[in-house]
Amino acid sequence: MPLDLYKVYKNFYQRSYRYPDNEDLLEMTSLIHNLARNLYRSKTKKTISKKDIKVALNSAKKLYDLEKSYRGFNAYFSLNLVSAIEANNFEINVPKHKMSSWLEEDNHLGTLYVLTAKSRPGQCKLGVTQSFLDDRIKAYIYRHGYSVDLYFFRHDIPTPFRYEEAITKKYLEHKNSRNSDGDSNEWFFLYPETLKNEILSIK
Repeated sequence: MPLDLYKVYKNFYQRSYRYPDNEDLLEMTSLIHNLARNLYRSKTKKTISKKDIKVALNSAKKLYDLEKSYRGFNAYFSLNLVSAIEANNFEINVPKHKMSSWLEEDNHLGTLYVLTAKSRPGQCKLGVTQSFLDDRIKAYIYRHGYSVDLYFFRHDIPTPFRYEEAITKKYLEHKNSRNSDGDSNEWFFLYPETLKNEILSIK
């Protein structure tokens, strides 16, 4: 059975999420994220080359060494990583809502925006789009069946999906986990000004 590199990444991410101040765990998460994302991008755009495999193997070996040297782990998430890459016995099942950020090029520009809604007091929504913002908001209202108000937006942000992902991670504990099935999962129990300031701080 092929090894799912996205699942391996999520294992590392969840470990580092529990200890966000641990630089060693963050380094491991960054390594596996870059490894999986680079292979995913290559696989989507072209055939994975020998150079891609070589770079991935070097990262996988370093990751395994870091896990072993850290000590205290009950399981090594990178245990089968090297052999899976060497045998080309892997897959990368990136969730649909994450595909845009994983495939995003450095020169991609887009819009980050903040929504509020009278039906959601004390909450605000972070959004990202590379299409027309008005059309995106109209589509949201049509799909979810309630009105929203545009609080703030900023156009021409480089790699907007990556910034949206980073801001979401920063405020993950404020995310509304009680949304009903089919509703957006990007609403936060935050002042909209907080998300606005995060967007304004992007260089």
